[in-house]
Amino acid sequence: MADGAVLAVQKTPDGGETYSSPVVYRRADRTQWVVFGTGGETRGGAAYRAPVASLLDGTFAARTERLIEPGKKGVIAPATLADITGDAELDIIISAFDGRLVAVDGASGKVLWQNGGETGGEETYQPAAVARIAPDGRLGLFVSRGIGAFPKYVGSVHRLLSAEDGRVLYEYKDVLYPGGAPLAVDLDGDGVDEPIFFTVRFPSG
Repeated sequence: MADGAVLAVQKTPDGGETYSSPVVYRRADRTQWVVFGTGGETRGGAAYRAPVASLLDGTFAARTERLIEPGKKGVIAPATLADITGDAELDIIISAFDGRLVAVDGASGKVLWQNGGETGGEETYQPAAVARIAPDGRLGLFVSRGIGAFPKYVGSVHRLLSAEDGRVLYEYKDVLYPGGAPLAVDLDGDGVDEPIFFTVRFPSG
């Protein structure tokens, strides 16, 4: 509201903590939905979506949909939205803290593919960046991961994946830690985006 008043308060579906920034988007039927995650670096959680209207009309608990299986760690990064199936419905890409990148069909809420897992020795606070990887408009997803486990990381890995099926198209490893969310932008005007990533060096000790 214009005066900043709280309109409603709802508990997270699993009762867990939440650090992820909620993402509100409009579906093909013109309804507005919100995507959010639960859990953190040491607590399990998952990713969910619900109609924005359900936050106000008391149906939030009944209408919330879980998008990915819960992990031993949570989902901190905000969701990435892109139509990767070509059906004019935005699909949802979840970057879980435990290193999983999960593409969810926006129309059905079903998992399309998953890359990475809880035993991969990688963690992330960052969402995936959507990148045009060919002049014909084909899409990729660019991700940055810390190598190690919270609170200690020994390097980073940066990958470009096919948005269609999650195949790894390119990988680069660095001794530095990811310093922010990756980006993708067409710098030279050829219709193909250049991935951009950021790293930082933490003081020793």
